[in-house]
Amino acid sequence: MRKDGRQDGDSVRVFNSRRSVALRAELTDDRRPNIVILLHGWWASRIGGSSANALTSDELTDLGGGGRLHDVWVDVEKTA
Repeated sequence: MRKDGRQDGDSVRVFNSRRSVALRAELTDDRRPNIVILLHGWWASRIGGSSANALTSDELTDLGGGGRLHDVWVDVEKTA
């Protein structure tokens, strides 16, 4: 159990000012503290109607005009 009371397998909400995504937490000690990783392949139909893309900006990058989807600030809270 983490200091904030979250445990491996808990239902969590990952969110920012754009939107939120409902997920099941997988806690590990092999990542830096305060890092959230949403793996490729979490499609909207499998996680409550949203995906990691909902958390990112619709703006294009200045180099190459690609999507800004590699990192974004989020909060995480345990849900019921």
